Amino acid sequence: MTATIRTYDWTQAEERLLFVRWFVALGLLSTLVLTYPLWLTSARTFPLVPLLPAAGTFSTPLDWLALAALFLSTCWFWLSPSSVPIVIFLADALLLGLQDQNRLQSWLLSFALMMGAFLPHLRRGSRAWSALQTLRLLQGVTWATYFWSGLLKINPDYFTQIVPSVLEELTAHAPLIKIPMHGALLALPAFEVVGALLLLFRPARHVAVVMLVATDIIALTAFGPIGLLWHRSGWPWLMALALITPRLFWNSSASAREILLPPTFISKGIFLALCVVLPALGCFGRWDPHLSFGLFSGRAAVGSVVVEQSAYDELPKAIRRAATQVGEQGYYRIQLQHWSEIDTGAPPSARASVLRESAQSLCQFIAPKEPLLVGIEHPAKIPWLDSPVQEKLTCDGMRLVPHSGD
Repeated sequence: MTATIRTYDWTQAEERLLFVRWFVALGLLSTLVLTYPLWLTSARTFPLVPLLPAAGTFSTPLDWLALAALFLSTCWFWLSPSSVPIVIFLADALLLGLQDQNRLQSWLLSFALMMGAFLPHLRRGSRAWSALQTLRLLQGVTWATYFWSGLLKINPDYFTQIVPSVLEELTAHAPLIKIPMHGALLALPAFEVVGALLLLFRPARHVAVVMLVATDIIALTAFGPIGLLWHRSGWPWLMALALITPRLFWNSSASAREILLPPTFISKGIFLALCVVLPALGCFGRWDPHLSFGLFSGRAAVGSVVVEQSAYDELPKAIRRAATQVGEQGYYRIQLQHWSEIDTGAPPSARASVLRESAQSLCQFIAPKEPLLVGIEHPAKIPWLDSPVQEKLTCDGMRLVPHSGD
């Protein structure tokens, strides 16, 4: 007997969908492993900030069961095309997101939209979508990911804070690539926006794919192991995009209309809301940047807390790991982003209100007359026109109130 080896024709829609399904699942599984404390209640010190308090929070062992449901449904989706694991994953992720806004990440939105795009194709009966229709919806989600990611980076904080921070780390770890990376990072937003626009035109599609894969490589270099080491949870997402984008768009005959307008009324509404209207509001500070595909954009609010030595000594070890000493006066600064990254494997919410509630949890470690200063910087609502807003707060009992001192 001779073994039959299956060959794949990657120009066919069914084969493209198979490849996308594999790498969406693998990227999501890798991210869940990197961020498993984010989904738990018992294995983290970074506070949960509910979006809907009525959703409650899972205590042990329910939090572990919810995480297992995410993991197992993703494995099921990877191994066998079925609508059941997609529905389980989306429902579980939605509930967990309602329980903690810090779980609403750019990569989660992107992966969830890509998984959800398979649902119309997998349903039974004459209303099931063809493989080609599903492929067009996946192309639309990928287009939105690149376009809004690039557009949100076009702001002063990206060029004056993010880029210099990356170059500083590269000077220490990879000085030979500092100069070319400087130019690449400055061009990154334009490459993403222009590359996404070129995807809509068939003659320029090959050039667009090369440009966009290059942006993923630049981002992985800048924010990966030799760069800032920021947002490790975003690494599998970037790698998945770099692999998926060529399979979706190379030699594709899709028109701009087919990419941007799904075939049914409901799919049009969902796509236009989540991939067009809400990200556009995010550009003006009216929607969460993480839910506008704005990871690494510099559009997130940032926060830090300064405490005295006595309060620092009372903090849990996981929080002390995120603290750095300020001068020689016995004060310590806790960067909320650093604390979240260390504790959960993911950045905190990009919204200032969520950072404020997270910082408020530290009031329990502060004696009544001990000083605690919380600083939160709100990004400019309209980049280049508005200025960032600085907010200073301090503890009054267990609550944060405006700081009246200098």
